[in-house]
Amino acid sequence: MKKLRKRRARRGSKMLLIQEEQVLLSKERTILSFMRTALTFIGVGAVIVNVLKEPFFQAVGYVIIIVGFLEIVESIRRLRGKQKIMENIQKKTEV
Repeated sequence: MKKLRKRRARRGSKMLLIQEEQVLLSKERTILSFMRTALTFIGVGAVIVNVLKEPFFQAVGYVIIIVGFLEIVESIRRLRGKQKIMENIQKKTEV
């Protein structure tokens, strides 16, 4: 009877870790989506700077480019954090 309880407890904890891993993977996809959006910001900003020659639009273009780079930096920071958590979960599931 005790062996059965231990086996169920291990199975339950493994399922919990797998569910946590799935949540982390979905968060990782969201972060990568933010990175794609940031790259789009940089591209649009570059087009604005190169096509529109008025100082106001040039300033707007540079601001959009800076926002894009800041978003990429923040996304990389968040992605590294999620990857560290994922590594810890994988270590737990190997045991």
